[in-house]
Amino acid sequence: GIWVTRIRQLFMGEYQRVITLISVFAFLLIPIVLFSGSGIWLQIYGTYGRNTGALTYFALSLLLLSTVIATNSQFLKRFVQNLLVLGVLLIFYGQIQNQGLDPFPFQNAYGSNVFGTLGNPNFMSAFMGITGVVAVGLSLNRSLKIWSRLGFILVSLATLVIILETNSVQGFLNFAIGVTSLVIIWLFMKHKTRVAYLLTCISGVGGGLVFLGIINIGPLASYLYKSSLQARGFYWRAALDMLLNQPIFGVGMDGYGEWYRRSRTLEDTLINPGINTDTAHNVFLDIAAGGGFPLIIAYLCIFILVVISIVKVIKRSREFDSVFAATVGAWIAYQTQSFISINAIGLAIWGWILSGLIIGYEINTREQFEGLGSNENKRDRKNTKQNG
Repeated sequence: GIWVTRIRQLFMGEYQRVITLISVFAFLLIPIVLFSGSGIWLQIYGTYGRNTGALTYFALSLLLLSTVIATNSQFLKRFVQNLLVLGVLLIFYGQIQNQGLDPFPFQNAYGSNVFGTLGNPNFMSAFMGITGVVAVGLSLNRSLKIWSRLGFILVSLATLVIILETNSVQGFLNFAIGVTSLVIIWLFMKHKTRVAYLLTCISGVGGGLVFLGIINIGPLASYLYKSSLQARGFYWRAALDMLLNQPIFGVGMDGYGEWYRRSRTLEDTLINPGINTDTAHNVFLDIAAGGGFPLIIAYLCIFILVVISIVKVIKRSREFDSVFAATVGAWIAYQTQSFISINAIGLAIWGWILSGLIIGYEINTREQFEGLGSNENKRDRKNTKQNG
């Protein structure tokens, strides 16, 4: 429906870059399914319970492209509001589950009853982190009435309560990094560039130390490597082995589980010989292992295009845009989750749509900002003549 009503936009030069990247990513799925060596139907539909096969990635690609075409200032505002409404509904439902009053007879295999509609407390925690970041971002809009801003703050606090009840730290990590990004964006849009760059560097160093600690390097290794994150190192090393051994077509979409035991190192096997998994617990490595270098390069190009779009919008902004900042904060929160967790469809759909929102907003609001710039230039020239 979106494409039919905006078919002319597809042929405009502004969209050529994103259409090319999405097309390359989508069409690479075909030779991967045919030539990777894994079962074709397994690759199309994905493993049972995950279903992140080629069909899912193709659908996500179409959603991203559709969002790019549809997004403008009003669309972005409505979308963020609807995302927040959904988050509030899940907050209430999470509390119902926490009190043991869930009306649906789920068979729960986890240590927490709070998993919302996402089927897993970790995914619920991650989505609450994203919701909390959106609420904080909207609360920074000084043009809103004080009771509206307080309402957003209460929602963000409520998400933290739900995250605590899920017994999953993913949401806290998403929330912390997302809110940090909001502060950085606020500083840049307020033209406090020196402080913004300083905070960006500090955040980058901190993130790097955390990553090194996860792989048993650096001063934080003794705190992080001995935790449950240690298993991530096993999964990541196996994914890299798959990528290096099958660099062109990978091991097939969602084929990680069939290759894990043959790809893990001897050290990983000796530490925990019975461990098995069907995902790398890292979206980037999942795509790399499943589709080889061509597919992960295409995915990274889409990722980079989102980053470029964020930078462009921040540079041309003349005041703080709380809606755009909330969208970027939510996208960064999702990317944080995608770095240490599973590519669950219930979360992946938000990551791809948020990417489309950011790219589309940058493209579809160019004329608006260029118009403002030209009007300001005219006024400046007029003032110069008068003063001259």
